[in-house]
Amino acid sequence: MGIRGPGWHALRHTYRTLLDETGAPVGVQQKLMRHAYVSTTMNIYGSSSHKARAEANNRVVRMFVPVEKPSDSAESKGNAHSESLLWGSVGS
Repeated sequence: MGIRGPGWHALRHTYRTLLDETGAPVGVQQKLMRHAYVSTTMNIYGSSSHKARAEANNRVVRMFVPVEKPSDSAESKGNAHSESLLWGSVGS
């Protein structure tokens, strides 16, 4: 069928995503990717993992809805609502 594995271009996209997840500044990412323009790094190779998007969303939600640790008994209705806010609004 002629189906082959991922090529170098796909690996570069993955590398950029992983660099972003390490918290590397965009300028450092640009240099490591050997791009002349930071816009290439951000616009063409700019991607984020589902995990990174979920974590960023959760941090913002926690600014407005503090999450309490559930007690040993059943979760209260308020905590269940907070959890649905944390996980329910992140798309893939």
